[in-house]
Parts: sequence; C-alpha cells; structure tokens
Amino acid sequence: MKIPEKIKTYCPKCREHQEHRAQQVHKGGRDDRGMAKGNRKHRRRTSGYTSRIGEKTDPVKQSKKRKVLLECSECGNKIEKNYPRSRKKIEIER
Repeated sequence: MKIPEKIKTYCPKCREHQEHRAQQVHKGGRDDRGMAKGNRKHRRRTSGYTSRIGEKTDPVKQSKKRKVLLECSECGNKIEKNYPRSRKKIEIER
C-alpha cells in the first residue's frame, strides 16, 4: 500500500485541518515479562515429566494491521493512524 509523505488531515491540538508528515511505526518485539505470574505458573507446570500441558505456540500471521505516525507541521503533535485492513508492507512516497 502506498501512502503519500504529506497528508492533510485533522489535528486535534490545533482543532483544524493541517498538513501532516507520515512515518511508519516500527513496533518492537514482544513485551518480555518473564517474572509475571502467568509466566511463572506456566514454567512451573511445564517443568518435569508432564503429559497434559505442552508449550504454548502462537500462530504466525502473514500480515498485520499497520500503523502510520502523522506529525503536524504547525504544532508538532503526533497522531497514530490505524489502517483497517492487514497489509504486508506500507510504502511512503516521497
């Protein structure tokens, strides 16, 4: 999906339509909370010789819903915009 670099959209801080600069949001990896209660419980149950509870495997999705960060040219306020459908990649046209 191709997105223009400059998009004119509503800025909630200025309360009017302004030109925004688009950037792609790169999310990091999973939030690793190794000492969370659920993780401790899962490790305890899967350790040793158990037959009922195996490793949790999450299905790998082919594509995700992409986010675009819009920065207002007047006030510098940043807004995240979600695109409703899943995309393999987003290209920002310069």
